[in-house]
Amino acid sequence: MLLESELWWSTALFGVLGTLCIIAGLARLLYVRRRDYQAKESIPLAIAPSLFAEAGLAPSQLAEARRGLAVAFHRTFPWIFIGMGAGFILAGLAELALLPMIDRRIMELIYTSSDYIGLETVDLGVITALLFSGLAVGASVGAMLAVGLTPRDPMRAEAPTRGITDLVSPIVVAVFFVPILAWLGFSIYCVESFPVRQTAEPLLESFPWLPYAGPVFMTGALVFSQICAWIACRMKPRLWVRQDAIAAEADHYCRTRLIATLYWIPWPFFVFLSSQFTTLNALYSQVDDLFNSFILVYFIAGMLGCIGAYFFFLSASHSGQLGGRLTGWWWQQRVAPQANA
Repeated sequence: MLLESELWWSTALFGVLGTLCIIAGLARLLYVRRRDYQAKESIPLAIAPSLFAEAGLAPSQLAEARRGLAVAFHRTFPWIFIGMGAGFILAGLAELALLPMIDRRIMELIYTSSDYIGLETVDLGVITALLFSGLAVGASVGAMLAVGLTPRDPMRAEAPTRGITDLVSPIVVAVFFVPILAWLGFSIYCVESFPVRQTAEPLLESFPWLPYAGPVFMTGALVFSQICAWIACRMKPRLWVRQDAIAAEADHYCRTRLIATLYWIPWPFFVFLSSQFTTLNALYSQVDDLFNSFILVYFIAGMLGCIGAYFFFLSASHSGQLGGRLTGWWWQQRVAPQANA
């Protein structure tokens, strides 16, 4: 359990993480906005040379377009770090507002009897959920700002209505929710199947939502993340490169690459959600037997999923292709964009 001093230290840690992310994002933003900045990644893999050739670009224009697109992307990406930092700080403030109520009630019970000492770990699942919820919400707002603050393209007509599945495969969207829904289901199963510990009854009378708090916070954060991704997809055409022949394709590339960052965030949470077990085990008896057989498989699957998701989204991010209707997968041959797309 977080005592008052420990609660302040935990909030300060959230604040330090947030400040570091904001400073790093702002520093990167100032660095890439220098006039003489040259991106090391001069050839975005998303746009095949044949597509440039079909657009009728000369070799010099081809090289300029590739460099310009990489520079344009790197000038917007720092907004995700800035958003993550703001999300960490807001998560710390939410922790400071929420946890003292729980800790105060637990301390009252402990002063009554030492039998309630087992409730000290009940808030770990909530802390982890707040941390990753802040990360997801902040990064999502940052991605939305990255697209929104990019200048509009006055030379292009309005793009047709775009949804998330135009840039991101429905499979990716569905798998995005697997880690947190697994833990939400596990929490519901424990609440419905196992008896409440006698020492936890007074606490649950005061906070009946406590077993679900962590998964619900994170589920809400991921839903909010999808709303931000949808808004980023629906925004009007943005000007990423000056070559009109590839302007639409460049727009798809940069938006997809920014959104791809959001879909990797839940997978580390997939591993660290073992803290939710400490909450459930403090509230319900007989959870150990189920958890001991479940957590090993879950943790191994989470580690493999986290590593696999990292490399998967790394490839998808660099290619700007996440299986959407307009972009396809990175191993597929891209088609030339239609005019005004």
